[in-house]
Amino acid sequence: MSPGLLPLSALPRPTMARRRRAVVVGLLVLLAHAWLAGLWRLPAATAWQPGARPHAALQLTHIEAVPTSAPAAPPAVPTAATATAIAPTDPPRPERLRPTVLATAAPRASASAPAAAPAPLAAPAASEPAVPGADDSDTEFAGTGTDRPPPLYATQLPPPTRLQYQLRRGAAQGEARLQWQPEGEQRYTLEFQASLKGLWLLDQRSSGQLDGHGLAPERFTDRRRGRGRPSAIFDRDSHRIRFSGPPVEYPAWPGAQDRLGWVVQLAGIYRAARAAGHAPLPEVTLFVSGARGGAGLWTFRLQGQETVDGPLGPVEALYLKREPERLEDQRVEAWLDPARGHWPVRLRLTPLRGGQALEWWLAAEPAP
Repeated sequence: MSPGLLPLSALPRPTMARRRRAVVVGLLVLLAHAWLAGLWRLPAATAWQPGARPHAALQLTHIEAVPTSAPAAPPAVPTAATATAIAPTDPPRPERLRPTVLATAAPRASASAPAAAPAPLAAPAASEPAVPGADDSDTEFAGTGTDRPPPLYATQLPPPTRLQYQLRRGAAQGEARLQWQPEGEQRYTLEFQASLKGLWLLDQRSSGQLDGHGLAPERFTDRRRGRGRPSAIFDRDSHRIRFSGPPVEYPAWPGAQDRLGWVVQLAGIYRAARAAGHAPLPEVTLFVSGARGGAGLWTFRLQGQETVDGPLGPVEALYLKREPERLEDQRVEAWLDPARGHWPVRLRLTPLRGGQALEWWLAAEPAP
């Protein structure tokens, strides 16, 4: 035996209580290691398989792993793929209401449904080749003055006249014919036919009575390429203007005109003023109705005297302009020649929303 070393039997033996505590501590250490080992192996062991039910322990472990004092996670930022689906959409804009067709607002598109592709534009029929400007983009609508009568003017209507015009719209050229035919002192007929590039463009006809205020239309038809043949009926018995298409009507005021008769009425008003020795009127207001349900006041304002250099050479004419109430309508400009019975030597109809102006140029001397 080495000096300084004691035999094992000589060491103090642990008491029974200390042995029990050591066993408990060992068991707790083993349990802790087993629990930690289970945390690492649990995701792999509980990997999801089709048809398998989720393991309850996975939910318990996930809940226990998140501290209750942890701050809430910030909301996820939407990616480009999901921004369209979750962003608020603006309400659809309703189409503008027109007298001929009642437009309805488009239904709100679903965020999950794909947008419908726009329908292709219909091609022109083979029997009607496309003509530049044949659609004539003016829009009829109810303007001001539908609730009050227009001013009345003295008129001196011209004798029967046939006028030939050159028609221009951009680079396209054509011709037009205006036929004014009073029948005695009680009735009249008025016709206008036009073509561009040798292809028919429009055909208008006005007929009715003659009274102390000039033309008193009874029926006006306005046939345009690809747009049917609508008409306006001036019912003199009920004093109403009705239409073959839209269910709208207006008062048939004395002096009310259609979209062709205003040309003759305007000439008659300025003829009467000159015959009476008056200066040219600075302003003339007419109630004008189309054939597609639109009507309202047209105010022509004298802009002065201008020289028109057209097919008949330089002409000193009265320059009148009508500005529309809306951008969807047309500006109307007329150059009236006092030396030719105040018939227009030039007319220009300009759609303000876009498109090229349609111009008339007097191409020959007025003929009976």
